[in-house]
Amino acid sequence: MAKLVADVVLDNGLNILVNSGSHMNVNQAAPTTFAHAAVDYNIAWTVMSDGSYGVGDGDVSGRKCSVHQVADIAVNSSENANYISIVDSENGALLYATTCTSQDLTQGNTVTVNSWDIEIADPS
Repeated sequence: MAKLVADVVLDNGLNILVNSGSHMNVNQAAPTTFAHAAVDYNIAWTVMSDGSYGVGDGDVSGRKCSVHQVADIAVNSSENANYISIVDSENGALLYATTCTSQDLTQGNTVTVNSWDIEIADPS
């Protein structure tokens, strides 16, 4: 028998990000907790609003959540950016963290986080 997962199953997981991912943070180190992402390793952050995410077909299979580009995020400390994280600030939860192209950021400047995807493949 072939393996199958309904799109709605994958979408429900991705929709947690869409519905609860209230802030995107640019981090200097790999966050493993909400406090790391939002405070300890935070270089810059922005509020994610309606339309910040989109859920659709994956590039190869399955489903994906596209995180849309956010420009002109204020940099609050001079550090080297290495990670991007999505947090649920209402519940104090780190929802997702990933690497980014390493870049030196300077306090008082701005940074743009380009669009990126979180993808869940179909079972194989």
